[in-house]
This record gives sequence, structure tokens and C-alpha cells, in this order.
Amino acid sequence: MKPYFFIVSMCLCMIAAAGSSYAIPYTYTDTYDAGHRYMRGSLLGHDDSVTWTFDIARHGFDPENDEVVSARVTLNLQDDTDIFCEFADLSVGTRAYLWEVDTGASTFRVASLATLNTNGTLTCTLTGLLGDFYFNSAVLTATTRGGPVAPVPEPGSAFLLGSGLIAAAVLLRKRARGRSATLGR
Repeated sequence: MKPYFFIVSMCLCMIAAAGSSYAIPYTYTDTYDAGHRYMRGSLLGHDDSVTWTFDIARHGFDPENDEVVSARVTLNLQDDTDIFCEFADLSVGTRAYLWEVDTGASTFRVASLATLNTNGTLTCTLTGLLGDFYFNSAVLTATTRGGPVAPVPEPGSAFLLGSGLIAAAVLLRKRARGRSATLGR
């Protein structure tokens, strides 16, 4: 009797596991190509500025079903290699970052995820404050709790799995009875 109880309980556990689902983390990426844009800034207020909007909804993000849990913006800049130091300001959502520009990638964490979770967009503004540099591109990387998922017929799969396991249990039982009947003769 114990082997059958074990088989039946395993069938029920597998059916329950087949019917459960959970969100798998997914990463969306959107890129803004600035085209090697020359930017400069001065203490006199003649600052170059560029504004762009990332849109991860174009890449499949669904604000009603997905939730952004972390995001970062990476800027690809190039220093013009003069002796003078360059400073820039990046406004991302509701937060601003001030830093010294150097050639390469600079990554900034997105503190406010509200607009990303509301409509899948994030507006950024880069301003040259002092000196000059080149702005090549910007990349938004957003990680969500869920992502694009193909529909899976869970109830049908669970039914087929359970039916197969029950059939196997019945066959094992008939086989065991057949052996005991043969031994009894």
C-alpha cells in the first residue's frame, strides 16, 4: 500500500508544480545614438544640451504586466584630450548627476523607476557644463520581474502529465497483482 501512496502523492505534487508559474527576470535594452555629437560648456552659461527619451515599450515591455526593478543608463563619451577638464550634468528622470567627463563608458543608476513602470519611457538630458567632449551614445538597461512570455497551455499539460502518471501507477499495480497470483499457485 505504501508504494501506491507514494506514487499518488508524487502525481499530485507534479500536477501542482506544473500548474504553478512565477515571473522570470528579463532585461530590456534601448539605445540612443548621438552620432559623435560635439558638446561644450562654459562658466558663462553657454552650455550645449541634448534631451532624448528611451522607450522600452517598443521592445515588448508591457507596463500592465511587467515591473522594472532596476535600471541604469550608460553614456559613451569621448574626451577631446586637451589639458582642460570637462564637466557634464546628466538628468535621468528626477535625479541629476554631475561628474568629470573621461573617454569611455560612464554608468548611472536610475533612482526613480516610476515613469518606466508607468509607460516604459525615460527622458534624459545631458548638458556640457565646462570644457568640451563628444557624446557618442547612451544605453538604457532595465531589468524587470517578468518579460515577454509565450502562452503555455498549463491546464492541458498538467492533465496529460497526471493522466500518464496515474496510468503508470495502474499498470504497476496490475503487474504486481499478476506476480502475486502467479506465486500463489
